[in-house]
Amino acid sequence: MNLSCKGSVINQESAQFEIPKEETKDDTPREKVLIIGSGIMGINSAYFLAKDGRYDVTVIEKDNPIKGATEKNGNAITFGLCEPSTALPLWEVIKEKLTFHPNPSHYFRFSLIFDKQFRFWFWNYLKSRNKECIRKSHQALIKLGSTSADLFDGFIKDCTANNLDIVDYHNENMTFTFTGCSDHEIKEMEKHVEFLQEYEKGTQIIPPGKFDADFAYRVPMKCINSARFVDYMKLRLSDKYGVTFIQGEIKAITCTEAHVKAVEYADRMARVKKIDDFDKCIVCAGIGSIEIGKMLGLKVPIMGFKGHSFDMYVKDRDVIEESYIHMPEKICISRVGYNTNGLVRISGYVDLDGNNLEPIPWRKDMLIQLAKKYVSEKDYDESKAGHWVGLRPVTADDVPLIGKSCRFNNLFWNTGHGARGVTQSVSSASLLYSVISGEDLHERLTATDYDPGRFNI
Repeated sequence: MNLSCKGSVINQESAQFEIPKEETKDDTPREKVLIIGSGIMGINSAYFLAKDGRYDVTVIEKDNPIKGATEKNGNAITFGLCEPSTALPLWEVIKEKLTFHPNPSHYFRFSLIFDKQFRFWFWNYLKSRNKECIRKSHQALIKLGSTSADLFDGFIKDCTANNLDIVDYHNENMTFTFTGCSDHEIKEMEKHVEFLQEYEKGTQIIPPGKFDADFAYRVPMKCINSARFVDYMKLRLSDKYGVTFIQGEIKAITCTEAHVKAVEYADRMARVKKIDDFDKCIVCAGIGSIEIGKMLGLKVPIMGFKGHSFDMYVKDRDVIEESYIHMPEKICISRVGYNTNGLVRISGYVDLDGNNLEPIPWRKDMLIQLAKKYVSEKDYDESKAGHWVGLRPVTADDVPLIGKSCRFNNLFWNTGHGARGVTQSVSSASLLYSVISGEDLHERLTATDYDPGRFNI
């Protein structure tokens, strides 16, 4: 299947990308690949490799069904440009804290300065803050997102045999609303919309009165139920391509100076087992990549940016018809899937609170108030509502780690995508496939932009 690139984001001629054909290319024995992590990044990586025909793929994951961001994200595939996750406005955070802001959009726990992982991450963050590093990071993110934009439709059609409803893949609109804006800020946002229109022609300014806002614009986008997609793909990969899935929690990794040899894990019955018959190992573990790195003797420059989501069920007449991002709260309100049965998700916030999943009680209270305000107060039912906390795995320069390790000759990384995991999952998996297989799939991407070696891992 040919997937044509529009080439709209960078000034390069259009290229034709190919999804691997379903056949073994020669009689060479298949290489055995172990993938750690079965979120959307691990699943898509498994798909590209397994479909090629030269690889026997095994995926290990401690949770079944999958949990984490793949289960609880906002379902939106946002190809448009957005501010870097690492651009946490520390002065704004301090101001909000000192003035007791009732609804702070960011939170920073100052005791993190005593946390070793945070200090390591922050040191690398500071080294990547010069103008040239920021320019390169932004270009790398733009190219990765735009490549996914070109590939996503064809990829989902190929995965589902053109039955998109299986994974709730559909077109939708994302409406951004802004309140408390000065005239100058509105002028700046109008310029921003003009900039976005270069990448997505359907972007338009809309009347803000309906939303009790000062300014609003709408962007066409895609939505997918990523949890349903992963569950579906596990069955498809297993049945059609012979991918093996193992449920187990990794306890130890054995390696020599330059080679990963074995992975020990505890299965569902807490029995310790070992996998040692693999040629290549790929880490797609999100925030868990930090612990995997420690087992390998590596420091992985990833920090978890805590996000929150809140699910509520509303009556059919109150189900929203499109997704919204309300500013300055930076809250996304979206349907969960195409046929929602009244399920609406309110998600957002960027909190640096440590690499833990401990809830922040006042964040839940804030989400409840926003759910009542923007969705439906009369339909709110505490017994049916669910609060979730997750960690966005953000690298020190905000660019994901994709490619071969510079420390081990059979180790590869595909992790650290922050809040863009679903959006960038197809281009990231395809890029990793090209690095492993030697197939030249990406004329617009440069592997060195995402090389884990920049952090010596």
